[in-house]
Amino acid sequence: MVSLRLPPATQPNIADHEPNVLSAYNTILEFERNAKTRRDALHARILGYLILLAPSIDVLNEMVKVVDLCSQTHDTLSGLGQYFLDRVSCLPVCSDGTS
Repeated sequence: MVSLRLPPATQPNIADHEPNVLSAYNTILEFERNAKTRRDALHARILGYLILLAPSIDVLNEMVKVVDLCSQTHDTLSGLGQYFLDRVSCLPVCSDGTS
């Protein structure tokens, strides 16, 4: 499967967000850059795209809050990404679980 790396925060559609959204997104970008496993990279991308493609401002604000709460360690962020992976069946992943 083609890797869907997160776009940089400098792109206009991302850079136009509020500072708290940019902060959460930058936290996820750092997590993606420093991912030690493919699974961690997948989890980072799930979180990033949930922010980028949030269907409403309420969902976006909740994603920002939860990323902020889980941003202490990459293990915590990975767990959050796994939580969403387990609950969202429409995300494209390979049959072996890699991105």
